[in-house]
This record gives sequence, C-alpha cells and structure tokens, in this order.
Amino acid sequence: MYKQNKVWVGMTAGRLLERVCNVALGLYARGIRKGDRIAILAESGPVWSITDYAVLSNGAVNVPIYPTQPPHQVEYILRESAPKLLFVSTARQLRRVDSALKKFPDLRIVSFQPTADGENLISFNAVEEEGAKLAAEQPELYDAISSDVFSGDLASIIYTSGTTGEPKGVMLTHSNVTFNALSAGTFLQIEPGGTMLSFLPLSHVFERMVLYLCMNRGVQINYATGIETVAADIQDVRPTLMSTVPRLLEKIYARMQKNAAEGGVLKKKVFHWSLGVARRSAQLSTIGQPLPPLLQFQREIADHLVFAKLREAVGGRIVRMVSGGAALPMDIALVFTGAGIPVLQGYGLTETSPVIAVNSLDHNRVGSVGRLLPGLEVQIAEDGEILTRGPHVFQGYFNKPEESAASFGADPNGGERWFKTGDIGHFDSDGFLFITDRKKDLIKTSGGKYVAPQMIEGMINQSQFVEQA
Repeated sequence: MYKQNKVWVGMTAGRLLERVCNVALGLYARGIRKGDRIAILAESGPVWSITDYAVLSNGAVNVPIYPTQPPHQVEYILRESAPKLLFVSTARQLRRVDSALKKFPDLRIVSFQPTADGENLISFNAVEEEGAKLAAEQPELYDAISSDVFSGDLASIIYTSGTTGEPKGVMLTHSNVTFNALSAGTFLQIEPGGTMLSFLPLSHVFERMVLYLCMNRGVQINYATGIETVAADIQDVRPTLMSTVPRLLEKIYARMQKNAAEGGVLKKKVFHWSLGVARRSAQLSTIGQPLPPLLQFQREIADHLVFAKLREAVGGRIVRMVSGGAALPMDIALVFTGAGIPVLQGYGLTETSPVIAVNSLDHNRVGSVGRLLPGLEVQIAEDGEILTRGPHVFQGYFNKPEESAASFGADPNGGERWFKTGDIGHFDSDGFLFITDRKKDLIKTSGGKYVAPQMIEGMINQSQFVEQA
C-alpha cells in the first residue's frame, strides 16, 4: 500500500506482476537488453520497486543512486556505470542534479511523473503503456525474456563510499540477493499475513533485501510517504514488522526522556523506574532465564504505566524490529526489548548482500548481532577482523580489479578465499557474534593499546542534547 493524495491505496500481487511485466517490456521495446545497466535516482516508493523488479526480470542491471547524493557523485556514478537509461523521480530531482546530467547529453531519462517534456525525457507512464501494448501483441515475450535470467547473472551495482571518498560499485548477482532474502526470511521466521512499513531508502541493499524477503513470505508492504511522516504512518499502518536503523530508535528514546523530564518529578521517577525494570527483564530473557516473581509483578505495573504507551507509539502490533546499518547501543536495545518491542540487531555489509548474522525472536541476545545465517561461513582473523565467505559475498568492485583483489584474503588450506569485512568482532560460547568496532577506527594509545570508540559514541548518542556523535 502507498499514499496517493493523502489516502492509502492498495495494489494486489496480480496487479503488481502485471505492471512489472509491462515496464519490463516497455524497456525491451526501447532497446534494453540483458546486461544493460539502468540507474534509478529516486525516493523510495512503489514505483521504485516496480522499476527494480522490471529491470531485474529483463536481465538488466539496477544501479541505484541515493536521492540525496551530491551532483558530483551522481556524475561519477553515471560516468563509471554508463547506464543506458536513468529513472528520476521528480522535476525537482532533475533540477538538483542538472549540473551532472549536462555532462551526459545522450542519456535517456524516464521520469516517474505522469507527464514529461524535454529532449531525451519520457514519462514512466509512456514506458508502461508501451509495454502493455507489446504484452498484448506478444503475450509470451515476458516469460521468454525473464526465463533467460540466471542466478549467476549480475543483478545490481550498488555504490558505497570508499575510504578515499570515491564511490565503489559493489557487484551483486541474482544468486547473492536471492540467497540472502530466502535465508534471512527463514531464519527470522517471517510468517505470511504480516504488515511491514518501509521507510528506509531502497537505494540501500538492506531495505531492498527486506522487501524481497517480504514479497517471498507473503507480507504486505506499506511505503511511508517520507521520513518526516513515519510517526503518522506507523499509526495508520500499525505494522507487525519494521526494518530500522539505530538513529531512529535513539531519537524515540531521547523523546521519551524529554517527555518524562517535562512531566514533573513523579512522572520522571516512574519513567526511570520502569526503564530499570525493562533492562533487568531483558537481561534475563536474553539468556533464557525466567523472571523472578517480584520482577514479573514489577513488569506488569511498568507495562501498565509506561510500556503499553511505548508499544502504542510504534503502532501497538510490532512483533519484530530488525535493526541494521550501525551498532545499536546496548541500553536502547534492553529498554525496547524489555518493554515488549523485540529489536533484533543484525550485521552485514553491502558486499555481503547484506546480512551475515542476525538475532531472532527465539534467540535474541541483546548486545550481539545474532547468529550466522545458515549456509555461510565466518572466521575471526588473528587481529580480530571478521572474515566471511559463501553465496552472500559479492563478485568484486565494478571496474576496480585491484581494490577487488585487496578486499579478499587467501585461504591457507587452498579453499575459497575470505572477504575481509574491515570490522573487529568475536563470538561468545553460544555462537552469537559481537562487533567491537571498525578496524580502521581503532585508536592506538601511547601505551600501544587499541581502544574502540564505538561504545562511547553510542552512549553519547543516547543524550537528548546530542543530535549525532
């Protein structure tokens, strides 16, 4: 579902498939063939997903560009990836990157808006209508085109920031993203019939993978209008599943603290007492221990006074929130989980499609990033770096053979090479993975000891007086 003129409207799976088929054939009619690259510069929404599915089923390669990416980076991505076609959301977005687009006068542009005027500029509707006409004329063409797409074919090139500031194009195959979505969906025990609110950018592989997962598991997807409307959209949709990032949870936590502080001495004391109950409850449940009778009684009181209101603030039906993208501060994870909002922290990178490990409802060890997805391998190097290999690992960086080679380490036994994540971590005795810091961020003291600043940054971010540490 999505909002149109401030009203939620739905789209059935059958209608979605029809539109994907039409757009794919519309691309085919305009000369797009297997292996061609198609860029998308747009805000998230149903049209973004339709375009993505159409590009992939056509055998072409999706090159997503963040809608906030500065023009000089847009120019770099377009120059290196050399797309045959660029999808753009609005006239405003076109104006924003006009300086970059002027460097590519022959690039054909498709606007998500109903009408589009200009040289090399066509509307999304025109592409879809052209495909519908072709589908009526050749009803077997879509199946013929999509059946020529194989698991080892390139699906997407996703640009991430390099250490030098120059973006690197991560090459992911259909097999990479399919393995990750299927494996994560099974591991997280996602059941059909749930409701998901999507508000993170689809330009990032994390949100795309979650939407693939939801499509596969029969979960209804609802697109937030924008980050500024998420609070209202949550109340409308009342989701059972959300993918999120720590910063959103940190803001909710800081707002709770602020409201308690402004509510008077008694309200503040009750609030902080309830947080203590949540922490103690989560600390026991995360290691599989039952709550003592007194703590259970205290939790029932805290639930009535505080926790129920917190759950209602996120729609009142949340079964699981999957957090990724950055480390989740321990205290926030304890409070939300103890209040009956399971926050399942996971871990991965764009280069790993993205999930390597994640917590589940049955096994949620707060502070960890969970256990490994089945079917992949991880080992900890001597210096503490996390190494991984398996069907989730990318194929290399586009047009960067030297950097691709440098990102892998040889197996001493002559087996498959290991991808070097750049993260420092360790396993506990139960197989839960813990992330300490980024390898490059470790601070070496004058005494030769390495210090990880990530935990300190997380504690600072919890303050209502700090926007970002």
